[in-house]
Amino acid sequence: MFPQPDLETLRRQLFARIGRRAGEEWRPVVTPDFTSPHYMVSSHGRVVSLPRFREGPHGPRIWKGRLLKASAQPSGHRRVTIMHEAKPHQVHVHRLVLWAFVGPEPPEAHVRHLDGDPGNNALENLAYVSPWHQTHQSAGVSFLPITLDLRRRMEAAARGDEDARTLVQDLLNHLSSATTHS
Repeated sequence: MFPQPDLETLRRQLFARIGRRAGEEWRPVVTPDFTSPHYMVSSHGRVVSLPRFREGPHGPRIWKGRLLKASAQPSGHRRVTIMHEAKPHQVHVHRLVLWAFVGPEPPEAHVRHLDGDPGNNALENLAYVSPWHQTHQSAGVSFLPITLDLRRRMEAAARGDEDARTLVQDLLNHLSSATTHS
């Protein structure tokens, strides 16, 4: 019988197979319904199934993990299937990226692809916006997306590491400059 590799070795082999991209960060998949230790999502919009040992009908077997293939929807959005408690869950990749890197979506928020390409699920291309901003984006109306940078600044202000007044003034300046340029 062959010696079984440990999970960390299998994980390194998986990431060597799929290739690391410059600036790419990986985080566990988090949804409003569950957190899955078996999947990770990247800041570039890629999703992997992690290596693990599974009990099969003929004893334990190794699941090596793989890069999930995202299926394109008619709208252009990409979706992957994630198994949780033996049930398939189809989830949009843009939601997985924002849930993992920015956090849960604010009430009534929508996800916006900043470049207009629903297939581009890179973190820097995604933001939560209000339904009003989503419907008025084509009318040249300014919007303030909740990006990763803004979220970090808001958290720093809540901790007292950044002056909240400065943050609010920066946001107001951003909005006023956006409305004068449109």
